[in-house]
Amino acid sequence: MSFQKKVLNSVFCICLLFFAQNAVFAIDEETIENKPVEAKVSKDVILNLDDCIKIALRNSPQIEISENEILLYKARLGQAKSDYSPTLGLSNGYSHTKNSLIDELVLANLSVNQLIYNFGKTSSKIKVQKFNLKSADFGLENVILQTIYNVKNAYYGVLFAKVEQDIKLRNAQLAERHYEMAKGFYDVGMKSYIDVTNAEVTYNNAKIEYVQAMTNYRNAIIALNNSMYLVDSAKYSVSDTEDFNMPKGLSEKEAEEVYQKYVLPEKNHISKNIDDSAQTGTDAGTSSVVLKSGLVKHNMLENFKFTPYNIEMDEAIKTAYENRPDLKALLAKEKSAKESLKLAKKEYFPDLNASLSTGFMGDNFPVHHTLRLGASLNIPTVNPMLTKYKIDESKVNLSTALANINLQKQNIFFDVQKAHTNLKEIERRIPLLDATVKQAFQNFELADGRYEVGLGNYIELQDAQTDYNNAQLAYAQAVYDYNMARIYLEYSMGVK
Repeated sequence: MSFQKKVLNSVFCICLLFFAQNAVFAIDEETIENKPVEAKVSKDVILNLDDCIKIALRNSPQIEISENEILLYKARLGQAKSDYSPTLGLSNGYSHTKNSLIDELVLANLSVNQLIYNFGKTSSKIKVQKFNLKSADFGLENVILQTIYNVKNAYYGVLFAKVEQDIKLRNAQLAERHYEMAKGFYDVGMKSYIDVTNAEVTYNNAKIEYVQAMTNYRNAIIALNNSMYLVDSAKYSVSDTEDFNMPKGLSEKEAEEVYQKYVLPEKNHISKNIDDSAQTGTDAGTSSVVLKSGLVKHNMLENFKFTPYNIEMDEAIKTAYENRPDLKALLAKEKSAKESLKLAKKEYFPDLNASLSTGFMGDNFPVHHTLRLGASLNIPTVNPMLTKYKIDESKVNLSTALANINLQKQNIFFDVQKAHTNLKEIERRIPLLDATVKQAFQNFELADGRYEVGLGNYIELQDAQTDYNNAQLAYAQAVYDYNMARIYLEYSMGVK
């Protein structure tokens, strides 16, 4: 019995050594659960575009999904490489038989098998997984590129909403003042009551447009939160960019106060708390001009320098073909499909293996020891029909991969072409709109001055104010459109 215990102890130690390697590759479940903490936004903070992009990249579940896909293909690559690793086998046994020459028998055997050559089947498996892994890497790059584009799109939407809100506020201020002037002229018999009626309608419409502009701004903030994956965010504001730095007249706090006065019926006059700054010709630290009516005209053109995005279409298309990660992912898929076809054709080939085994058996010392060294050529059981259709499937997958590449190249070409054309059209439009804003302001300033001294009529003033308001909105819209076209062109070229 002591001999049996010694042998069993030896076998137990071998088992421990054999299975200890599994502990090295064990997955730490706590590591899986230890996910990055979601990025938050502090109250009243001012975010720039880079801040928003960093928050989105940290919070994006799409990026996490793509990273997990990369880990999946890394695991599959490791599985494919494992064919080159030796396989270990361990067997042991104990038997007890009564009424025999040997009533106790202990058996133990340790074997090692190594693949020598299998006609490139393993190398093809490894190449397939390498190309799949590369495709997953490019897939992650594409998700990052898309995330950055979405943030930029939403960010410029907020900037435009801020400018629109300010233009609509200025228009409402002017409409209110003109309404008060029309009533004053009517009271002294200088104007008819129709001027008062028209001014009141214009004033009410201007208030409605301002409330809508405030709603547009809040929706733009919601869209930006969504692009950053912020479910519950504190109030924050965003800073201008070099390509969109038109000055805004009111701070976020001041705009909110004005908004509250519009939505509350008993506080529907907006000029009361800002008349002091209007009279001095300054507001929120931005350049402005004082009209004869006493209101501040906000100069949205000052300090804004339009810089064209200089790139030729051919160069843009070439850059897109070189940079686009989604195209690179499809090219990697094509290589994977080619290797899969090669692998399917190699299914007929045998495997050449070498083996080494050692063991012992007996019921007493010295035990009988064996050592075997051998080689084997394993010819697989082949189903010709199954193999044929596997090859056909691989050919179809390869053909589909090539078709997807051609389709994606066409889409890239038309995307870049369309974005470049739009960009150049807006580049030519912005200087014209710049001049239109200046001319509309000059006309409005003259009409405002004439009405102030009782020489002009309200229809003339209303038309001039509407033209000026629309010119400012058209200019701001063009700057916004230009930035949208620029960031879409960069996105189409694969530029982050």
